[in-house]
Amino acid sequence: MEDNTTSVLIDEETSPLVDEKPNVPTSETDELLAFRRLHEGKSKKTYSIYVQQYKKLICTLGKDFKDATKEEIKAKVDSIVSTNSRNLMYMISIFCCQIYGEDDKAKWFVALRQKEKNLIAKNVRAKNRDLSGNLPDVEDVDGYLLTLDSQNRHKEFIINFLIHNYYVRNKDLDVKITKNLASAKNHEINYLVVLRTGIKFIRNVYKTVQKHGIQVHTCKDPMLRKHCLKFFLDNKKEDEDLYLLNHHGTENIGSEVQRLTYKQLGEGKMFKINVLKNRNDINMIKTMSQTRGTGIDCLLENYDIENT
Repeated sequence: MEDNTTSVLIDEETSPLVDEKPNVPTSETDELLAFRRLHEGKSKKTYSIYVQQYKKLICTLGKDFKDATKEEIKAKVDSIVSTNSRNLMYMISIFCCQIYGEDDKAKWFVALRQKEKNLIAKNVRAKNRDLSGNLPDVEDVDGYLLTLDSQNRHKEFIINFLIHNYYVRNKDLDVKITKNLASAKNHEINYLVVLRTGIKFIRNVYKTVQKHGIQVHTCKDPMLRKHCLKFFLDNKKEDEDLYLLNHHGTENIGSEVQRLTYKQLGEGKMFKINVLKNRNDINMIKTMSQTRGTGIDCLLENYDIENT
């Protein structure tokens, strides 16, 4: 649960995508410069998200934050249809209060934001109720992997295996495939490194890396290694990097991944299948939480379809 303070972090499950770029003016006001300074120590991705959302708020207000009353800001934000967007606008409002040292005003926005977060949680529970009883079992996904293996569908096998066993999001799957471990040093790239005895899966870039850190997984599964190696041999061109996804580095990776998952469920629903299977095994839930990079409370609130 979030404390009612002005110390606010972007939420794991309600944060905007980095490629969301609102159509807003780009002129640098003193307030924008102060907002930039407030977040200059953040990661490149987080910094970009915060600045984009600040500009979106100012475009919505039609003036700088300091020139609007809190009642005006609330009225403008409340006119936004999306609960997630309202949540983000109140988060940015809290940051703006920090710029001007307005602690009481910040607490007012914290309370408004908490109401939006409660609505988001309610909507998630409603969606999970609709899913209850309609999701496949873990065993169904296991069987699908065997089918992909027998049909030599290398790319689909890799994607479904990693989602099913490492609980990853779409962005985690934007990987460069290589046989050279020594070359896998760029911290702005994810890697699948084909080794002699297995696969090293290096996740430098994923949604919550700032909180959970770079993750390196060594997988000894011979089927995963076989499909990674075959994909590499079939697709690697001399002097060109090889990426798993056709839409590497673009906003379209989500739709590409979903299309290639079991029954086109997508990574979120596939993760819910595993949470449902292991919901009473606290050690496994802890492992899944750490591996995905999601807090346990967030995991149970958003992905446990029986927690309604």
